[in-house]
Order: sequence, then C-alpha cells, then structure tokens
Amino acid sequence: MKQTVFARKPIHKIILWSAYDLKRIKVCTTTNLGEINEDYDFLLFWKFDDPIETSITFLESIVFKLTQFHSKQTNALILLTSTKDQPLYEISYDELIYSFSCSFHACKDFLKSQIDENKCLYSLLTSLFNGETPFTKIFVKEIPLKFEEAEQVNEIDIIIPHKGDFTFLTTLLKFMNESSKLHTYIGLDEDDSINVRNIVDNYPSSFVYEFSPNPVGPYIIRNSLIKEGKSELKCFQDSDDLPCYDRFGALSNFMSANNCDLCGSNEVRVDYFTETVQAIRYPRNVKMALENGPGHALLHPTSIISKKAYQSCGKFSEDKIFANDTQYLLRSFFILDCIMNINEFLYVRRRRPNSLTTAYTTRLNSPVRRKFLKMWNNDFQLIKDNQLLLENTSLQFMGPFVQAKIRKVD
Repeated sequence: MKQTVFARKPIHKIILWSAYDLKRIKVCTTTNLGEINEDYDFLLFWKFDDPIETSITFLESIVFKLTQFHSKQTNALILLTSTKDQPLYEISYDELIYSFSCSFHACKDFLKSQIDENKCLYSLLTSLFNGETPFTKIFVKEIPLKFEEAEQVNEIDIIIPHKGDFTFLTTLLKFMNESSKLHTYIGLDEDDSINVRNIVDNYPSSFVYEFSPNPVGPYIIRNSLIKEGKSELKCFQDSDDLPCYDRFGALSNFMSANNCDLCGSNEVRVDYFTETVQAIRYPRNVKMALENGPGHALLHPTSIISKKAYQSCGKFSEDKIFANDTQYLLRSFFILDCIMNINEFLYVRRRRPNSLTTAYTTRLNSPVRRKFLKMWNNDFQLIKDNQLLLENTSLQFMGPFVQAKIRKVD
C-alpha cells in the first residue's frame, strides 16, 4: 500500500530526468546546476507552501505527464501551482508560486550558480521578460496535473496598446501564438521611428498603427484598433505582460460554450516590488459578484469580448489615460447578460515600477483614482436602485481629452 507523505514545511526539490529513460531520475536540493555533470532532458523545480503530496510514486506520475507535454510543446516553461476554487465576489490574492518545469538545457545556464529557492521562479521570469531565455511558450497548470488537447482557436483580433520600453513589446510578440486565426493589432503611443520600423519589419503579420499627439492613452487606442479589426472576438493584451500559449483557444471556446459576452481569467502576478510570483483568482460569475456590490471582479487585460457585446456597451471612455476599464466593467453590468472568468491561469502579469497602476500620480489607491471610484460606485448603486438612468450618470461614455490622429505603418 502506497504511503502518502505530506510536507510539514516548505521544502524544495529539483528533479532531473531523461525523456527515453524515465527510471533515470535524479532528485537534488541544490539550485546550482553547475555542480551536476550528467546530462538530462528535463527539469522540475518542486516547492509548495501548501501541504501537498510528495511521495515518489506521485512525483513519478508528474514526471511522466510532463515528459509527454514537453515532447509536444518545445521551448515551453510550465508553471505549477495548487488547485483552489475561485472566489465568489472579489479578487483573491492566493498562494505564492515557486514550482516550474522546462528543458534542462534551457535552465542550466540560468541555474549555474546558487539562487535563493524562494526567488528562483521570480528570477527566471524576470529574465524571460527581458528576452534573456530561449522560451517561446508559457503555461500555468494546477496540481493534480491535467494536460488536455489544445483547443481550436477561433478568429480573434488581439488588441495591444503600447507605450514605453520596446523590449516589453518584442518579448510579448515572441510569445504570441502564431495561429493564422489570430490577428494582432498594435497601437503605438510613442514617437520612435527606429523601434517602430523594427516592429513592422520583424513582425510582418501584425497590423501596426501610430497614434499622436503622445500620449493618447490606452483607451483611445483600444477603441480605434477594435474598429480596425474584422473578427467577431476582441481580446485585450497589455504590452508589458504575457499570454499563456493556450490563452486564446481556451477563452474563445469558453465564450462559445457558455454563450458569454465578456470573459476574463485568473492571473499569475510577477511582482517586482516584493520579488514574488503569486496566483490571483477572480470570481467565476462576474455578474453575481457585481450584484453583491461594485468591486474588482475581472482584470481587463485578461479578457475577451464579442464584437456585439462591445457595440452594445459602447466604447471605452476616452477622457483620461487610466481606470476607464473599471468604468467600462461597471457599465457593462447593466447591459450584458453573461460576464464570467474562466477558472484557468491564462495570463502572466507584471507589477512593475512606472506603470499606470504603480506610478505616483495614477497608482492604485491614489487620490485621483479614489475620486473616480467613489463617483462610479455611487452611481452604480443608484442605477441598481432604479434612482438614476445609466445615460445620466458618470458611467456613460466620456469623450476624448485629445483629438488623436492614427496612421497605419506599412
């Protein structure tokens, strides 16, 4: 009879193995692969804060499943975390993530010196974001491990506003699924002719547009790019974050299966302030969550919306460069029938310095954000109570703060 062993305190293991000899498994605790002379195919860094099974039989089953998956998905980094239910009403800041699997050779140079076991995955992901790793795909899977067949991708327009470091954008484009059914629309809020030309030349299948005068902000760009696109599904993506490789198929199929108008997902947050990687979950039924009160029930960059739903809700307000996605979600509550979050991790998000949510004047919980949230939340409740009409409140569309010019770059 197999004895199940649960870790009493967080411990880490590095498991190395060869694809054609699964019995040749090496288990060690060093994070310095430079000390290992043997050659292997794959690596598993295994560490959980939560109690989790660590029996040899269980780990062997993980190795077997990972081997099958790696053989189909080359150049892939797989993050591993625990299985938990989605929250009912609000964002849930859940477990820290440490575990991952990848090619042994892809990680050997990175782990050639001793690295803090608690920051190993964080360090690897920051290197990945900087374009310093060979990975071109990222997945996030929960334990117990299940790998399903890749879902068919529907026609989708991917909407990407960009401002800032072009390394962010080039790294993102390297990780984009190359399906012919995905149409990438990039809106550049920058006056940088050299980097713009590099994007156009190196990613010829993308549709690239320049906006001026800078900055016009992400909402004017999103509205304009949605208008340019021809697909019935519009998927949002921030240029400094990464999509999981299975993101677009999972979202579009979930939308179809659930007759959904707007759908987001869970996120993995790479936090540059705390140097951690964390699982963030969102409520499955966003309408029910918002019925309970206005709150952070969906992360806009993780979401996909149907063209019909977008047209019904109207455009994103264009009166400022921050927070209008929150206003849009509150508005959509009164218009759309089905708003959901799929219970999968499909989006890897950076919390970094100098973004719109961390910069001093526009940061979360800044005075200006609190001012708008208070006004929107108050009007949200008044509409729910039938005391005001949507079109007579602060949740209606607000026009542009600047008359933007748009130019397609060929």
